[in-house]
Amino acid sequence: KHLGNPTNTREIIDKYGFAFQKRFGQNFLIDGNVVEKIVREAGVTKDDFVLEIGPGIGTMTQLLCENAREVAAVEIDTNLIPILKETLAAYDNVTVINEDILKVAVCDLKGIDNSREYLINTWGDRTAATVSGSLYLDYMAKNVNKGDAVRRILDILSIKPEECMAFGDNYNDVEMLQSVYYSYVLEGAVDDVKRCGRFVTDSVEKTLRNIGGI
Repeated sequence: KHLGNPTNTREIIDKYGFAFQKRFGQNFLIDGNVVEKIVREAGVTKDDFVLEIGPGIGTMTQLLCENAREVAAVEIDTNLIPILKETLAAYDNVTVINEDILKVAVCDLKGIDNSREYLINTWGDRTAATVSGSLYLDYMAKNVNKGDAVRRILDILSIKPEECMAFGDNYNDVEMLQSVYYSYVLEGAVDDVKRCGRFVTDSVEKTLRNIGGI
């Protein structure tokens, strides 16, 4: 049942007793013509993989599934997941991810270098985007990184950076490596990351054993 009209939308909302959450800024489309126009203007074709942020009850998602090769819909509100399971049950080309898009990793199975520039240029002004592996790009809220987390923990526990160590191997570890004195970069890391650490190691376990005298 298509959701692009007030009757069907109200029916599914009432069925699940869904309550709109102001903090998520939830507004659902109820005009099928508007939904069709958005998808049409986006130029979605059967060759496309579409990332939809905030599918709601699945109104636009349904049409995206009918026009795209594959759809990934990221929804933060857990209460909407059972609704989406029902409204998208007829489609086998959609994956619903119950996460906050600001901490979601994007995977390109052909290698993240294929799409890194496009992804960063598209959303980089609104989020912090860093490469976290050969296939992955991490998205987080701006000014949020592992280094901030480490510094916060050190502050809470009254630990000095000179008393702490960290291990990293990719760009999403840079701030963390820079926040402690004993910063170890794994041997296989790219040169840019290696320059951010004081030491290089081929094994986290071996390094810890050597330091601990085990």
